Amino acid sequence: MNRPVAEFVGGKPPKPLFPIWVSTHDTFMNMLKAKAEESDSSLREFIKKISLVVFDEVHHVTKKHPYRQIAE
Repeated sequence: MNRPVAEFVGGKPPKPLFPIWVSTHDTFMNMLKAKAEESDSSLREFIKKISLVVFDEVHHVTKKHPYRQIAE
């Protein structure tokens, strides 16, 4: 199965919105915050279009690190 994948490295999301994202936790959370600031519906629509997020830097997901909270 072929699916488009976007590597999100900051700034604005790629157009069109891809269902699979490769991103760091911080970058992805910043995108969610930006969408939430636009409107609740903007955030919901953004989340609905994403099938999978592959997080880079997962070696930080240990103990009580904030990345663990995001992953959970």
